Amino acid sequence: MCIDIYTQSHNLYPAQMFCDRLLSAGRNATCHESPERLVRTALATGANHAAVAISYSGLNQQLATLLPILAERGCPVVFIGTAVAQRLHPGLTAYLTVSDREHLQDRITQFASHIAVQYALDALYGCLFARDYEHSIEFLERSLPYTRLPGSDDAEPGQAHPRSAETGTRPSGTGPSIRS
Repeated sequence: MCIDIYTQSHNLYPAQMFCDRLLSAGRNATCHESPERLVRTALATGANHAAVAISYSGLNQQLATLLPILAERGCPVVFIGTAVAQRLHPGLTAYLTVSDREHLQDRITQFASHIAVQYALDALYGCLFARDYEHSIEFLERSLPYTRLPGSDDAEPGQAHPRSAETGTRPSGTGPSIRS
């Protein structure tokens, strides 16, 4: 299953971080910035995809276009936004509502909404990771030698660290295991 993330503007940063986390756990995921790519992704989707739509206010005009396309193709949609946003987009698969205490016109920037969206995405990621924990942790550990920072480890690229059968940890001096 592929998870496609639909959003724009200031929600792109937490959405892209969520996408990166999904990829780190072996989940196929997309998060496009281009409106054209978002539309084409929605048009190419089906029941073998899931969508995460993010709009704090629910007023994102692009989502108003994309949500009917996703529904027509049988794609389940998790919507992250306020309760007002939920009422603007009824009939979706699931809603993760965030606080609506940040006034859209009387704010300096999107501080509270950004944190609320980030929290909802982190919680969703935790649920997805835990749903198939063994696969997620195995993929993450298997990918570490390819994605580690240069000089942060002494393993050769492409080679996993040998593990102690008793403790599940790395050899002495190579840092803690993910499972630690």
